[in-house]
Amino acid sequence: MNKTAMLLAGFVVAMACAAHADRYEDLLVQGIALLKDGKPASAVSVLQQAASEKTDASEPYYYLGLGYFSQGDYQNAAASLLKAVEKEPGNAAYHRQLASVYRASGDYENALKRYDEAVKVAPGTMQAAEARKEKSSLLAFLKERELTASWARRAEEVRLATATVPTQATPAAVEGTAPAEGLVDESGQPLTVARLLKRVKFGTDSQRKAAAELLATAFRGDELKPFAAEFVPLMQKPDAKETRMALIRVVGKTGVPESYDALFALMTSSSETFDYKLMALASLGAVRTDRIVESLRGCLSGLVDRREQIRQTAQARLSTLRTEMRTIDDQLTSMKETIDNLTQRKAELEGNFSMAGLMPDGSLPPDISMMPINPMLPDGRPITGQMVRRWRDEYRNATEQLEQLTARSQTLSQRRAAMLLEQMRLDSIVARYESNIQVPETILGKVPPEIPQMSDEAAEQVFALLLIRQLGKLRDVQGLPVIRRAWAEYKSSFEEIQYGLTLARLGDYSMVEQLLARMRADFPEDMPAEAEVSLRAGIVEILGEYLRTVQRPEVRELIAFLADDCPYAEIKSAAIAAAGSSSRSEARR
Repeated sequence: MNKTAMLLAGFVVAMACAAHADRYEDLLVQGIALLKDGKPASAVSVLQQAASEKTDASEPYYYLGLGYFSQGDYQNAAASLLKAVEKEPGNAAYHRQLASVYRASGDYENALKRYDEAVKVAPGTMQAAEARKEKSSLLAFLKERELTASWARRAEEVRLATATVPTQATPAAVEGTAPAEGLVDESGQPLTVARLLKRVKFGTDSQRKAAAELLATAFRGDELKPFAAEFVPLMQKPDAKETRMALIRVVGKTGVPESYDALFALMTSSSETFDYKLMALASLGAVRTDRIVESLRGCLSGLVDRREQIRQTAQARLSTLRTEMRTIDDQLTSMKETIDNLTQRKAELEGNFSMAGLMPDGSLPPDISMMPINPMLPDGRPITGQMVRRWRDEYRNATEQLEQLTARSQTLSQRRAAMLLEQMRLDSIVARYESNIQVPETILGKVPPEIPQMSDEAAEQVFALLLIRQLGKLRDVQGLPVIRRAWAEYKSSFEEIQYGLTLARLGDYSMVEQLLARMRADFPEDMPAEAEVSLRAGIVEILGEYLRTVQRPEVRELIAFLADDCPYAEIKSAAIAAAGSSSRSEARR
């Protein structure tokens, strides 16, 4: 290979490397932008490409970890962050984020190790200081959790031991001054609802948190009910997240109308975050009254209305923006043409002045002795004083027009740039509210505090889908139009089987084949067994109702099989009830 060919080959390789690096940077920036925009699934896809473009880079794996984490996929989040740590072990931020993943997944031992590692690799830095604070917070949480758990265990032991012994409530017990049997504080003093309520009101942060958790776990609703009027305002006040979550559960357990009103006010408030709304929904349990059903339906309808309004407002503003931007573009095009013509004319006039021996603006030169005696135009005509005066006026007018047009053009360009930014923001809003995040089914089967941190859009979607489930369980046939609208707005492929079950509960059997297919399929590996058992028991119950409307021997045989030979008690009980119901219906025919 000659020297020229070698140089050419080297140039080609260099250009290819540069293009490769540019593609990596573009993919990384795009992935980070998608994460910030609340689209973790799309971000993961792009960041995987970035990782394959530059296999020795740590950044794609770090942001992949964030993407998986925001979707509740702790396993892949940890795996990605471990790769980032492997490639850049001295980055304390990677260790801290990995600790957060372990902490959220309940692997507290590894979380503590990663906090220590963050301090070790970057001592004296802000990252190390934050890691120490987060480790201290986790240790305090574990200590308080163990104390609360020991109280709860003791309360459960006492309740189980006395469950078969009927007792008559004393006035003290009704008033909440009697302790839950076996519950004592650190000094051995008995704990009552009244004492714990005082701790929630006046105690330190850790005391309020522990007391609220104990009220939510160790006392029955009838023991909490007399204090409902005091619990409601406490629930509404800002407080540490764990404390407020526990108080929401307490308010739900009191079971009085005022408590339900407070929970619905929380669920419909625009200032409350969706983790609190999810807890409020879970706190209602299976309580069914016309008022509760109407409130839940109204809450779901309000979500859909708000989402539609946001999208429609953004679309209307986008339409106006595009019209205004087209008008500005037309004005800028016309101005540019005028500016070009004026600039050209000024250049011509400056040429004329030059031929006359004048300055570019038509004024006399400093040394008039250098001026030509009889200046002439190229066509041989003499340059007269009248010509020069006319040129000066024209030059001055052109200069003024150019200044005005240039200033106006700059103003319009700045306005258009601001409009473009607004258009990008609105496009993002429309895109966000026209698409849905595919929230994993494992998250939809949980309630706070088990639900991980999510984007606002994902949390809103989970809340709406759980409202749809709840209205189905409450057999709100009147809410079917709202439920269909909500599904069109918030649907997720992971929730489709639950939506089919909701429809069937409301008398719409259009998805019954999907329900039957789920009964024939193996249990999903990524779903907790208890959640899948509960789902299938619900399907069996609905199949029994379905058989009252149609004749399908294979469905009847499936129910009979499950009633006779199903290892799961919940499914088997549902099948026995469904078989009996369908048999009675058949006998009436």
